[in-house]
Amino acid sequence: MKPGLIAALSIVVFAQTAAGLVPARAGDAPAPVLSEDARTLAYTYCSEDEAAECIAYSLDCRGDTTYGDHLRITIMGNTEEGRDVRAIARLLLEREFGQMTARFRLGKGEPLDLMLTAFGVSQNEMDGDWELDLHSYQQNMFLEALDESSAGSVTLQVEDHSMVLSDNAKAAERLLRFKQACTN
Repeated sequence: MKPGLIAALSIVVFAQTAAGLVPARAGDAPAPVLSEDARTLAYTYCSEDEAAECIAYSLDCRGDTTYGDHLRITIMGNTEEGRDVRAIARLLLEREFGQMTARFRLGKGEPLDLMLTAFGVSQNEMDGDWELDLHSYQQNMFLEALDESSAGSVTLQVEDHSMVLSDNAKAAERLLRFKQACTN
């Protein structure tokens, strides 16, 4: 992986300036790309060398001055070819207080629902489409449930949209490195 790409993924705002989403292909999970400090895990359908140009979704545990210490899930949208993040946001907005969730499925265990405390939809300037940022203060629930026995098969579902976080050994290893960075 090129050093410039690692640095680019380390920037907190990388997901807000990443270019367009390459639509998911049936049965084809995106590749995980870990930032240099392992606190951002981005998923791309492009090669690792071109990852910053087509992030599909990402997780980060960086926290910020607005939301503090939290897990942020960013879903990139491409309404012409892929997911419509504005539609996902409208579904979330219709939920009762405390009912907005991100559902993680880890291994063969029971689903784990993290309450989403805030979300934002913004334009993605590089591809002229949208992105959805989801925030949860319950990141420890997810990180504590994630272990070597469950890391090989992890999915995330937000409303009617499902995302593969891990389905192979390489993805499991990167997800566990993300956990380590976020808990230290």
